[in-house]
Amino acid sequence: MNQRELSSGILIGDLLWSTLAMAGALTLRYGTKPGHIEVGSALALLPFLVATWICWSFLFRLLFLDGFREGWRFSAIVSQLLLSVGGLMSILLFCGYLFRTYVLGPTLVHFGWLLFAGFVLSRVAVYGFLRARSGHGGASR
Repeated sequence: MNQRELSSGILIGDLLWSTLAMAGALTLRYGTKPGHIEVGSALALLPFLVATWICWSFLFRLLFLDGFREGWRFSAIVSQLLLSVGGLMSILLFCGYLFRTYVLGPTLVHFGWLLFAGFVLSRVAVYGFLRARSGHGGASR
């Protein structure tokens, strides 16, 4: 697995996770019982999800957010992801204000925290996978 494949795989995983994080944010906001999630609220978040995909793809490539460019340092990855997710959430809130889209704040707060947690955990999982593979002679420099 080369650097480009690794980076692309992490980006695809991030975009899939953002979809799951949006569903998780809706579940945390409205509960798990059928009928509690309003269709209008869920549809109002769809432009935010598309904007997340676009902005995160741009930020990922611009800031090298895969976490493996200059070696593995957990603290550097966490701080870089925290700042990037914070910037992404600022962009989403600004777009919501600009287009006068009413979205409940707690939903976006849950979405931001779920994004951050998932992004960090995915990089830790990839690091663990690569580390285990290198221990068995499956990875090369």
